[in-house]
Amino acid sequence: MAAHTDAPSLDWAKGWTCVTFTRDLTAEEVLTRYGADLSRSRLLDAEQSSELPTGNFARAVSLLRSGRLGDWAFCIEEDGVIGSWPEPLAALSRDTETYSVLTTEGLDIFQYWRDGECVESFEPNMPDTDHTGA
Repeated sequence: MAAHTDAPSLDWAKGWTCVTFTRDLTAEEVLTRYGADLSRSRLLDAEQSSELPTGNFARAVSLLRSGRLGDWAFCIEEDGVIGSWPEPLAALSRDTETYSVLTTEGLDIFQYWRDGECVESFEPNMPDTDHTGA
């Protein structure tokens, strides 16, 4: 972490969070490949989205927050795991590549998908984890 980084800005990296990074897609394309209904999406900043219900309190399956940085689109799910499932990852990585990082209490999973196929999947710091495609 850079010396000037504000630690609270890394709150998204705490437990029960799933983040995907996909090359060369727009934020809208990411949401569509997740299976989200774009007619229900709206622009919110971090403070506004923090007021929405998540986890057991949400009426939807998961709250998806998507954006883009350079060539990479991201999607953050707090209290969600959809971005770690094979079907959305296959769709996200179709004709491109996607990284998925899931962190929960007691389970952390890193996955790398390319062209609809899992290339790498493992649990960091777990010596018996298979480091090949799932």
